[in-house]
Amino acid sequence: MAEMLITPTDPPPSTPTRTHRPSLSVFSPRAPIKNAASPRPRLTAVARNVLLPTGCDLIIRGIGARKPNSDTVKLLQNAVKSIMKDIPELADVPVVVKQFSTRGDWSSTAYIHLDSHSLPKPAPASENEPRTDLLLAWKDALAQFDQAWEVKWIPLTHGRDKRLWIRFGQLKEDPKDSNYQEKCRTHLLAWAKIRGYTVTNSYFNAGGVTLCLASPKDVDAVIAHGMIEKIPGIPISVQPI
Repeated sequence: MAEMLITPTDPPPSTPTRTHRPSLSVFSPRAPIKNAASPRPRLTAVARNVLLPTGCDLIIRGIGARKPNSDTVKLLQNAVKSIMKDIPELADVPVVVKQFSTRGDWSSTAYIHLDSHSLPKPAPASENEPRTDLLLAWKDALAQFDQAWEVKWIPLTHGRDKRLWIRFGQLKEDPKDSNYQEKCRTHLLAWAKIRGYTVTNSYFNAGGVTLCLASPKDVDAVIAHGMIEKIPGIPISVQPI
């Protein structure tokens, strides 16, 4: 008997067609800018066709750390000008130097952020990705300009940075001596001077005595040393934190 062919009455399932255009990717197909030290094309056309992110700042610590009371902003501005000459591509990515707000008269810290006012705004319908790598190129260049500097993304709001603080928590108030903390601060400042640590500010409160150093490397050295057994004038061992 011949086999009977059965024809399906229902068509096989198919993928439904989209009735609307899918949203475009938020990422730009443009490749990110490479390290500032490596060759790359000029950024004029690129810099004029990007959406600059807001609140994306760099904090530079240790500027003029070995020159007490130096003009931190001027030193950083001169560095920016020098970098623009050495790396002309970065001249197409303008930045602004801002002063760090400090309790004392001097600070070795300053900020840099993209100068969005100097760049034409992108079209409202622009599909370009915010280019944080533009500021990353400056971050690399500044770190290479002076290796004593510490160049990082801003961790907190402007004027709030404790990276260069060293607190001696054991040196609290003494009910028997109202000037105890003041005396300890004086001895700590003398100790720092002998050790070659530049101090930008100092104060004391219920939490102990705090020194603000100019150099991040000095801070790291003091913290890495750990317990300090003998500081002339201070009767106890202290643990800097």
